[in-house]
Amino acid sequence: MVHQDRLPVPEVADLLGITPEQVVALVKLEGAARQRAGTFPLTSAVPDRGHTVTATKDAVCDQHGPYLSEQWTLNNPPERLPENMRSFWGQCPQCDRIQQPEVERRTAEIRNRKANQDALRKEQFRASGIPERYIDCDVWHWQHGMEKQREVWEVVKSYCMRIEDVIQHGRCLVFFGEKGTGKTHLACGIVRHVVERGWAAMYETVAGAVGRIRSTYSKGSEETERDVLDQFSRVDLLVLDEVGRQSDSAHDREMLFRILDLRYADLKPTVLASNLERKALYEFLGQALCDRLLEAGGRFLNFDWASQRSRRRPDSDTDKEQDR
Repeated sequence: MVHQDRLPVPEVADLLGITPEQVVALVKLEGAARQRAGTFPLTSAVPDRGHTVTATKDAVCDQHGPYLSEQWTLNNPPERLPENMRSFWGQCPQCDRIQQPEVERRTAEIRNRKANQDALRKEQFRASGIPERYIDCDVWHWQHGMEKQREVWEVVKSYCMRIEDVIQHGRCLVFFGEKGTGKTHLACGIVRHVVERGWAAMYETVAGAVGRIRSTYSKGSEETERDVLDQFSRVDLLVLDEVGRQSDSAHDREMLFRILDLRYADLKPTVLASNLERKALYEFLGQALCDRLLEAGGRFLNFDWASQRSRRRPDSDTDKEQDR
């Protein structure tokens, strides 16, 4: 059973500090109350709320003279809706036609404003480093049809729902598993969620992060190594993808570990994603760093299922849904 706000009942019970049985009872009471009031739960069938012409009368418009007014009555009105709110009389048809362009203009303004807001949000996501391929990906629409996928999704969903606590305590996540299992989608979804909540977040591959640091060594660079390290260490949440894929040079590993050490010292949460299997990832990170990543309730999540890429048609609209 799922509560009306789409949370599993056990999770609602945990949040409220009550038993699942008590949650179910509360949901039933809420549903009954909404049924009586006419405000139906999202999971309920909504009755027809159209209108029917139930009467006519002669009326006079101050500007256009006589016209036939129609009374429109609400179908299946809620029991508690007052009688005087269950129907209305139509106005002059000519006034309606004159006012229609203004209604359409205001509607267009609202739509344009919404489009501008969406465009601004996407620019914020891009500024956070989310690749264009994943710009529309979020945590809530990540595919989780298999049991193992659902277990991972529940952990990540809880992580996002408790993001204030995550940021306060520096709780980390580590995704590992084969390519094409959805790690990058979820990681970018977390960045998106953090940005939408007003915090600063950044997505970067490890190779990209090391490359940015290395670029500061060139003559004429406007940034120092310290400047770049500060950018990675101070952001509220950092996602580092493709861990273990970059070269194993001593300098590259040192830069990665310096970033993680700085964030650990400042209680900043970090999400790592890697195509390595568990043993290889532990060996790459080292026991000490793995222990740090597990502090404050951190989790290593195994994306232990087959790649989803080979199951898609080349022209599928879901190409973005699951990837690295």
